[in-house]
Amino acid sequence: MKIKTVKQIIDESNNIKDDYIKTGFKSFDDTTGGLAKSSISVFASRPAMGKSSLAFKIASNVLKDNKNVLYISLENTEENIAKKILSQNKNTPNNIPYNLNLICPMHDTNFNNIYELVSLIPSLDLIIIDYYQLIDETNFNEELVISKLKELANKLNTHIMILSTLPRNIETRINKRPVLTDLIKHHKLVEESNLICFLYKNNNIVELNIRKNKQTNKRCKINLLFDHDTHDIKELDNVH
Repeated sequence: MKIKTVKQIIDESNNIKDDYIKTGFKSFDDTTGGLAKSSISVFASRPAMGKSSLAFKIASNVLKDNKNVLYISLENTEENIAKKILSQNKNTPNNIPYNLNLICPMHDTNFNNIYELVSLIPSLDLIIIDYYQLIDETNFNEELVISKLKELANKLNTHIMILSTLPRNIETRINKRPVLTDLIKHHKLVEESNLICFLYKNNNIVELNIRKNKQTNKRCKINLLFDHDTHDIKELDNVH
């Protein structure tokens, strides 16, 4: 039995809360606790389902909590990313995340070079990689890549959010909503991730489906509202 002061109990409770990064999407945070530090998550879908828009929004929300965020885009230039973020926040100019750190190594997607660069950046709370399949495949070893990402998350005490695209064969199915077996080629990524979430867009509704959740063991589908003009994305109230 251990005697504790009220201050010790409150401090311990606050430390637990600090181990999770809130995304600003209440239903997601209530279900998962948030994005756990020293861990990785996967947000996967077919192209044009809202992955990057959701990632931009999460980055903006996390920055509002005075956290440090690094966005690594292997697909776009810095200018294109900046334009997309400005568009997403067109109606809320005070929310523009001007202090978002960007790396857009389109011409050097070698994983080791990215790893070395990121490991030198201090005090990162969240790292977003957009997207996983664009990492240079020369001598690509998924087990090594995932091992080093886990190592980086632990070393920096940060969360690494990985955006992943899914195979074309989904389009041949009657039900095109993603399932865990769609990531079968990336078994190490599935094994080591704390969270795996799938996105499916139907008109202006994006379904965010939490299919793996090692943090609270809860699964659910959260409906998000997608603005096709600005690419802004907001939470709806209905959770299934």
